[in-house]
Amino acid sequence: MKQFSVYILCLLFSGCQAQTGNPAAGRASGNVISGSDSALVHFFAALDALKLDPSRTLSIVHIGDSHLQADYFSGMLRVLLQEKFGNAGRGLVFPYTVARTNEPASYSSASSGEWRGVRSVINPDSAAIGISGISLFSISPQAGFSIRTKPQNNMSYAFKRVTLFSQAANPGNTLLFADRGMTVNAQKSSACVSVYDLSDTSSRVTIRFSAGVDVHGLVLSNGRGGILYHTIGVNGATFQSYNSANLFLQQLPELNPDLLIVSLGTNESYAGKFDVDGFEVQLGVFIEAVRKQCPSSSILLTTPADNCRVKKGKPLSNARVPLIRNLLKSYASRHACALWDLYEVMGGRGAMAQWKKQGLATADYVHFTRKGYERQGRLLFEALMNSSVQKP
Repeated sequence: MKQFSVYILCLLFSGCQAQTGNPAAGRASGNVISGSDSALVHFFAALDALKLDPSRTLSIVHIGDSHLQADYFSGMLRVLLQEKFGNAGRGLVFPYTVARTNEPASYSSASSGEWRGVRSVINPDSAAIGISGISLFSISPQAGFSIRTKPQNNMSYAFKRVTLFSQAANPGNTLLFADRGMTVNAQKSSACVSVYDLSDTSSRVTIRFSAGVDVHGLVLSNGRGGILYHTIGVNGATFQSYNSANLFLQQLPELNPDLLIVSLGTNESYAGKFDVDGFEVQLGVFIEAVRKQCPSSSILLTTPADNCRVKKGKPLSNARVPLIRNLLKSYASRHACALWDLYEVMGGRGAMAQWKKQGLATADYVHFTRKGYERQGRLLFEALMNSSVQKP
């Protein structure tokens, strides 16, 4: 294993070379879901049930890093699934602006009072980080914040129910305001969740607290059937950072996921040192913990995209990406997970340079433009729909 790792590291800074064909369009023949044959049985059964009864709700949870925090990749997949199977709401949101970090385009947040934002990436030993992988803790009394949803690709995300994740908040110390004249029915449904039902749909809500609280996220739903797609993305996140967030794992079952999509590995590929055995341990710990909390959920792993380091203005291929890709593929086949090979679909080694030339990736050769992320969302949607056709 050590000799193999040394060989990989020797290749780490080999030049990015262009692939033949058009990687930016994706490799159509490789755009498939692979891994364990039985991995997505529960998800497709839930999808079939939704087709028969459109009043049902199918829950998808997509977990990742900075590729997801902006929600362009997952946001496009959300819209496409909801256009086809019904829109049950925006799903999980977090007031990222209040935590002083970037926020998705489909909603905006603002705060009153002072808040402290804590991320699992910065505080890897913190057990107080919840479902969003990032949490807020009030500093000043009477602190609060507001959320306003915006249409996405002509999809309305007005909501009728607000589900608040917090250990300390409850209907007794929390006031929720929506549009004028709207009544609110509040209840504490579990140790970490309070539910607020509005008398009508609204696109904005303000929440104020009379005592110190922690806020881990909110689910916005509209009371209709369809797809409820929850994105959990944290800049810089790794498998290890999610493993360290105990409340995240405890709160995950509250989202009732029929499908868990896991898009991690990019930050591991950029770490100063990379330990193959350590990566496999953290991957295994994460999947085993998720399975324990959500035993019936289907799990779909996605491989990291091709990326490069830029040295003296030249993009140099990161050979850790295909290594991590192969580790994920092997794990998926051995542990009943499905796998979507983004590295292969986007064109393999050297594809990032091609995506950059076509305006689909940014100058850091790691992240994508909005157009590039949305293309990934369309490709994954096509792969899932083609897989569903093949199921009995």
